[in-house]
Amino acid sequence: MKKMKMTDLTLEIMKGLEGMKTTQEMKEYCLKEGYDLSDELAERIMAQFERDGKLSDDEAAAAAGGIIADVKIPHGIIL
Repeated sequence: MKKMKMTDLTLEIMKGLEGMKTTQEMKEYCLKEGYDLSDELAERIMAQFERDGKLSDDEAAAAAGGIIADVKIPHGIIL
């Protein structure tokens, strides 16, 4: 069982956690996904959901570590 970190929170996992009423429900969901969700991280996620009610795709991706910033790359630039 892998201990979950913020960087492990994928968009899919965040969407799965959305709508859960308790941190215990979140922890059980994460166990099924192969992660050990700490109480601290579960509370942080729950607070985010309570603040917004529902995360947009962009917010969920940002919380999951999927967005660094809105960056425009000029044509012809290779990263």
